[in-house]
Amino acid sequence: MNPSTLTSALTLLSLLLTACGPSDASKLLAGRLDLPASEVATIKTLLHGTTVDVKQIKVFERRTECKGCRHIVYAAGHIRALHLPKAGLTRLPKLDALPRLERANLGDNAFQTLVGACGKALRRLKLAGNAIKSVRFGPCPDLRELDLAKNKLEVFPKLETPRLERLNLGFNALGSLAAPAPMPSVRILNVDGTRLKSLEGLETYPRLDRLYARHNVL
Repeated sequence: MNPSTLTSALTLLSLLLTACGPSDASKLLAGRLDLPASEVATIKTLLHGTTVDVKQIKVFERRTECKGCRHIVYAAGHIRALHLPKAGLTRLPKLDALPRLERANLGDNAFQTLVGACGKALRRLKLAGNAIKSVRFGPCPDLRELDLAKNKLEVFPKLETPRLERLNLGFNALGSLAAPAPMPSVRILNVDGTRLKSLEGLETYPRLDRLYARHNVL
């Protein structure tokens, strides 16, 4: 087993157990997945602490093999939805370690930075209501919707999201519409309450169909 794959899967499991508790994490990893009954039973047993619990995670991270870890890696590789709002998380899960993840709601946590990439399947990501101040995010080749509303951004985020269609930056202190690089696919942009004084920078969005810019001084 690849050690980095194992570490990513176990880190994810640690986050799930810490945020949700064994019962809810079990439902997330097993109940929503199309897995054989034997695999589901094994994952549920693992998540209830028979083989793996939070205290054991760091021990297992230093190994290349551990009893039952292949089931965790298998489960992590099949997650399509991650729903962890208001979970008290302070660090972003490694989204690129979840190759089939299609949508994630990580809103109303305590992230201060958005750094990293995402898997090829991720299309919708909600990070509203965190405390994000800095962003270096991407590549995210197929991300279509990104919600960064109600964070602490003071400059336009640096994104590598070539297929992004919907972007919500509402209620950040941006002061400007201008993106660091063209956003060729954005059709819907929300900049409500972002301290805009003009609409300079609209040329950054050549395909823009809909702009929300309420609660500004325009």
